[in-house]
Amino acid sequence: MSHLLRFFSCFLISSIIIGNCASINILGQSNKEYLNKIDEAGMKQGYWEIKKDDRVVEEGNYVNNKKHGIWKAYYENRKLKHEITFVNGEAQGPAHFYYENGKLRESGNWQKDHWEGSYQYYYESGTISYDWFYNDNGKRQGEQRYFHANGQVMYQGQWENGNTEGALKVYDENGQLIQEKFYNNGTLSQIERPTTHKPRHSTAKFTETGFHTIINMDGQIDKKGFFVKGKLYNGEKHHYDKEGHLTSITHYKNGEVVEAKDLERMRDQ
Repeated sequence: MSHLLRFFSCFLISSIIIGNCASINILGQSNKEYLNKIDEAGMKQGYWEIKKDDRVVEEGNYVNNKKHGIWKAYYENRKLKHEITFVNGEAQGPAHFYYENGKLRESGNWQKDHWEGSYQYYYESGTISYDWFYNDNGKRQGEQRYFHANGQVMYQGQWENGNTEGALKVYDENGQLIQEKFYNNGTLSQIERPTTHKPRHSTAKFTETGFHTIINMDGQIDKKGFFVKGKLYNGEKHHYDKEGHLTSITHYKNGEVVEAKDLERMRDQ
């Protein structure tokens, strides 16, 4: 969810910048009957194209100066960047985000400030990474699944109002069960390992480049920021205790550790 929250803050800033430098089309410069129309009350109405350097960066409909319906944005290579559904100026409804190579990155139903219902996140290769479900309050609910880069299930378990509940199964990249973790209201109570399993080194590695948020099997942020070939370049690494409480955050800049914040020590002061 943090991906979309960060997006909307960036989106508002970029909209201001684009508004200052965009070349505004006038009615009649498009095949569409109405384009970039402002009514007598000074309100935007109908279909609008926002351009920068003669390239459409965003397009959609306005109703009484508010975005309404599906709005699309594009990368510099003119491929689709995202399509978001708006209702009376608020993001509300199906939302899809894409990698610059054109493949789907995120897909779900956004309701003002949280995801709701079925949600999927994909590796840049196109294989699914997370398959989650959110309740009406934006908390994960029901069966949740994480996947290895090769498409095999990595973690599978039940969530109740945002907390892991019951058995969480852990699989290796070959589909073999390697561990079961048992939770009670989000608190780890027991770990079991099949006696027949022989640990083997995993060859499935995160190798993506770009802005990503890596989630651990408990649904918490592990790493977030800008990655280069799977390595955190600029961002944060989060550390937790056995009860799942955030204890420290390590900050990275240009691939190196620049600061480590001990949150427990800060709370004690």
